[in-house]
Amino acid sequence: MNVLRRFCENHGSEEYTLELGNEYAADIYINGHFSAHRYFDRGRLTRFLNFYLEHGYFDLSIKKGKKYDDDIIRFQGEYEAYKNYIYDRNIKETTKHNYSYYAYLFLQFLSDNKLYEIDDLSVELIYNFLMTGTMSRFRTT
Repeated sequence: MNVLRRFCENHGSEEYTLELGNEYAADIYINGHFSAHRYFDRGRLTRFLNFYLEHGYFDLSIKKGKKYDDDIIRFQGEYEAYKNYIYDRNIKETTKHNYSYYAYLFLQFLSDNKLYEIDDLSVELIYNFLMTGTMSRFRTT
């Protein structure tokens, strides 16, 4: 909780918001390297607090799955199909996690921008995604 408090203060806020929580959960790299500890712990804490903000009570049930297996995203079917494809490939586990994360960011962006059908995707919307700063979260080598 102290790390989250400092994160909020460093971002000019004394109060937790959904947007700040999602940014905190997305900060899963230490010195440019993927951190599994951050990936799971920050995801758990953010889901817990976001649920409270949205519903007014804490959900104490035990959940299975990964951080980005949210039913909230509109394109859950596409996301699951992509994850299944990636996880069947013979590539490093961290690469699989990163690809899943990037796909999640993009599909969440589409959902947030009220895109209801993947067939309605436009070049302009893709450019908007690239310009939002979300790309700065991508791992650089």
